[in-house]
Amino acid sequence: MYTQHLVIIKLVLLLLFAAIIPVQTKATYRRIKLMMVAILGTISILSIANYINVREVGTIFYDFGNWDRFIGVQFRIDEFSSLFAIYISLLATLILVYSFKDIENLVSRKQSIKYYTIVLVMIFSVFGLLFTNDLFNMFVFMEILSITSCAIVSIVHTKKNLLSSFKYLMINTIGSLSILKGIAYIYMVSGHLNISKINESMGIMWEASQTNIMIALGFIMIGVSIKVAAFPMHIWLPDAYESAPASSAAFLSALANKVYVVVIFKIIYNMIGREILIELGLMDITMYFAAAGIIIGSLFAIAQKNIKRMLAYSSVAQVGYILLGLALNTPLGNKAALFHMISHGLLKTALFMSVGAIFYQCNREKTRQLDGLVTRSPIALAVFAIGALGMIGIPGTSGFMGKLYLSIAVLQAGRPILLVAIIVSSFLSAMYFVPIIISAFVKEDIDHPKRIEDKILPRTLVYPMVIIIILSAIIGFYPQLITVIAENAINSLMIN
Repeated sequence: MYTQHLVIIKLVLLLLFAAIIPVQTKATYRRIKLMMVAILGTISILSIANYINVREVGTIFYDFGNWDRFIGVQFRIDEFSSLFAIYISLLATLILVYSFKDIENLVSRKQSIKYYTIVLVMIFSVFGLLFTNDLFNMFVFMEILSITSCAIVSIVHTKKNLLSSFKYLMINTIGSLSILKGIAYIYMVSGHLNISKINESMGIMWEASQTNIMIALGFIMIGVSIKVAAFPMHIWLPDAYESAPASSAAFLSALANKVYVVVIFKIIYNMIGREILIELGLMDITMYFAAAGIIIGSLFAIAQKNIKRMLAYSSVAQVGYILLGLALNTPLGNKAALFHMISHGLLKTALFMSVGAIFYQCNREKTRQLDGLVTRSPIALAVFAIGALGMIGIPGTSGFMGKLYLSIAVLQAGRPILLVAIIVSSFLSAMYFVPIIISAFVKEDIDHPKRIEDKILPRTLVYPMVIIIILSAIIGFYPQLITVIAENAINSLMIN
């Protein structure tokens, strides 16, 4: 009876602790960290319980208060959103544990507590975007996510951090205004903000007012493309990832970036419908922009000297893979997109963590500073190497399985030319990852024999990145663990 309230309990807990933690003046720093782990651990357990419940009872439409379901605030709790809630909860918990030493190494403890508070509000907004079923609250949660994302980028108050954070805020504000304009057009035509209600009347609205629907879709898709950093709307991403602490870059890549892709899924399946998007040719446009992003993102990554900036351009390419699978508009394409989202989330998080650990231990973050560094930071370099091989798509990795599913989906959809982009991008990925691996594992340390004293890598940095890379390896060897539930999750989106 009370299981339908699990999602709401999670949101309340996140906001409650976000309010409590900053005023814990008498609590020790260790106690505050334990509170953070406890709350996110609880959120993870609730997310798993919620997923099990949804598998049993089906999609839940949760109405707040006594308002009519099409007027008031409504959450849609289906297998798709519930599956991603587990992904978000587990990764957020691991990144949080990693951030304890990572952030403490860069700012004061007082500033660290502010960081943890912002992270809780950020996770709250991510869950809100996963479950909301009305456009107004979707916009509100997007704004909360944008503001908190800027805050975690600029947590280190340097000129570089503040400038990149300001750039992030300004460009994402343009995206927000574009989305708001699109929502206004949808409301003007339909008279509703409830996504399910809009979907019910979309056929009639399309016949009566095609121009307004096209304008609305254009504004919304441009805005979401900016927020997800899809090519060519990605210009804010490299600066944000490069200047942000490793923990913040991991949060942005694993949580913020992925939840905006979930928003695209919701717009396509829950609101507009694939048929209208196909008629408009929007799927074809997305497909070829995605293919261009796959190639261009990889080319730009090759030219980078800062590792985090290189990983940022790599993410532009990986977003292209995900959008390509989605734009194919086939069951296998959707499954490939969903698998690649999870795979990329794990691999890129592990990569950012390993780069942060190398910086913590050896104060290196340039591609040419890693010569022979495996003797000084073996665990971090091992995680980086495995993550890099996954991004290239070496057989046995989750990255390979994601690209394999996508390649098969491309061929089944009769788009063999797009396979070229996938293959070329894999070779380009090898061009910027393999030299780093070789220099770190084969070449001599540039500081040898005059070696400085390195810091010991704390367990809170080691365990999260090792756990994440192991999870990635598991789904690489046993992809059916994801593909089976991914198919059910995507099918749940069809229910309105």
